[in-house]
Amino acid sequence: MPPIIEPIMRPARLFRYFSPGQSQIFVEQKLWFSTVSDFNDIFEAYPRHDQIIKETTEKALKKAYCFDHPEVEISYPDYKKFREPSLRKIIEESNEEAPEGFQARFSKYFGVVCFTEHLDSLLMWGHYADCHRGFVIEFNPQHNLFTPPYFQKVNYGQNRQVLTLTKKLDSGILFYKSSEWDYEDEHRLIKPKTDLSQGTYSRNGIQTAGHFIPLPMDSIKAVYFGCRISEEDRNNLLKPLEAFPSIERYFMRRNQIAYQLDVVPWKEWKDPTGVRNIILGIPLNRFAS
Repeated sequence: MPPIIEPIMRPARLFRYFSPGQSQIFVEQKLWFSTVSDFNDIFEAYPRHDQIIKETTEKALKKAYCFDHPEVEISYPDYKKFREPSLRKIIEESNEEAPEGFQARFSKYFGVVCFTEHLDSLLMWGHYADCHRGFVIEFNPQHNLFTPPYFQKVNYGQNRQVLTLTKKLDSGILFYKSSEWDYEDEHRLIKPKTDLSQGTYSRNGIQTAGHFIPLPMDSIKAVYFGCRISEEDRNNLLKPLEAFPSIERYFMRRNQIAYQLDVVPWKEWKDPTGVRNIILGIPLNRFAS
């Protein structure tokens, strides 16, 4: 009897937010990876080191007691008490510096692309799409681009991961975040930088070195334009999409009543430019001081 293979758990829908400076994505057809040290969450890949530092210090202290001055007769408790002031300083400094170094190493060796299950989050449109001036791409979560273990859902919790001498942390730590971020329902694509290509990209006129993979256009289902996107950025996206008619296009419009966004098919959207500024038939200048 063949073994039972568990189905790959993937989200029903998958989105990525983009700033307006990335409006050339369909021309370049590159999916750029970020490093965790550049993220706005300062605790990315930042595990607790207090336990391993305590274990390492204790181990080093016992070794020093045995080999440093064997001719001196002193009990280990007394030796430990004698060294306590210097050890306390080492531990305090290590607890500050070690997590920084850990985060830096992960930034050096791994690239990350972040996705979410939500399209209509006002917070995410504000934070990650430059106050609605950017756009969102919907990806097909069943595409082979999103295959574990490189692709996983982020786990949220109150406590940071703990590093010990017996518990080694690998790239899985990049899938843990504080529960304060759980509204994002984030999924991540993480790859070693050795599996990525190197290049430079321009954001707001600034050339930056980075890592990427070719953007698989068959993984894209739709594009959603922010309600404040400029005509230039909109056209930068629309023109190359003419070669991909299966990719749907939508406009995110402010709901007329609630604090929410309406998804409007691009062909049905009408630019409100030129509409008179009137409230109940009264010109707005009547309210000017």
